[in-house]
Amino acid sequence: MPWPIANPVLLKEMRSRMRGLRAFVILTVSLLIMATICALIYALIVFGDPYPDPDLGEAIGRVLFGALAIGETVLICVMTPSISAGAISEEEERKTLEILMVTPLRPHSILWGKLLSSMAYIGLLVLAVIPLGSLVLLFGGVSPGDMLLALVLMIVFMLAFACLGLFCSVAFRRTGRARGASLAMVALILGGTAFLAVTVGIIISMSSYSEPFWLLVPNPIVAMMDIVIPDMDLDLPLLPAWAYAIIGYLIWSAILYGGSLLLLGRRHSGQLETRRRLGPVLVIGGVILLSFFGFCLLPALLTWLVPL
Repeated sequence: MPWPIANPVLLKEMRSRMRGLRAFVILTVSLLIMATICALIYALIVFGDPYPDPDLGEAIGRVLFGALAIGETVLICVMTPSISAGAISEEEERKTLEILMVTPLRPHSILWGKLLSSMAYIGLLVLAVIPLGSLVLLFGGVSPGDMLLALVLMIVFMLAFACLGLFCSVAFRRTGRARGASLAMVALILGGTAFLAVTVGIIISMSSYSEPFWLLVPNPIVAMMDIVIPDMDLDLPLLPAWAYAIIGYLIWSAILYGGSLLLLGRRHSGQLETRRRLGPVLVIGGVILLSFFGFCLLPALLTWLVPL
């Protein structure tokens, strides 16, 4: 059987995750919420304007596409780290991590199976919304290329936030703490970048520099809005916001996964005891935070050096 299907951790996680009613209830509720939002948007646009214009269908398609894409992005940002944050810490709490680590499985196989199982569950939620997205093509206003690009961006966000939850799960060893830390980081990404952009924009509004749109590059909602709203111009040099987000989040995912693998590998070899693990966790966590804020560095330098 080809790898990674033969990964026993992945098979065990997928079977246990999909065995009960919880997965299907969450899937059904998510679809009902998305369908209700689409129905409300359609009703507001159609019945709210007594004199519809000839391009009303394209407007409906564009608004529905934006609502679905941004809604799925928020869902991915919140649910993915919440699920993956218990990947290693739950094994720790059940006292099964030591048993798992004395098997022939390497730390990479354990982490990779946990990561894929978390992403597969969230990916099921994303794929289930595709039939709703097909309604957008009936109204028009959105090309299949835009829909494919939005899907690629969602997959990148899914990978990054799954790696974030996985790192917190390895570092904190308690599911509550790991989930709280990962959601705090999500709140910083979604709300903190917007707050910084507004604050810095007010401070430098009297200077000759351009608006600090580069601070919004790490924000997943802004990156998705750059796709669904073609007229939104963030004045970023060389590349659009979604391209910077894809590049940055892929690099950040690799750093997060590498940090998780390093911590679990040290634990596997007996080098990371409980009383001495704070130093490596702080060092690796600092590197991860610096790499995240490095998202803004390249667009900022290019904003000041390259004329728009």
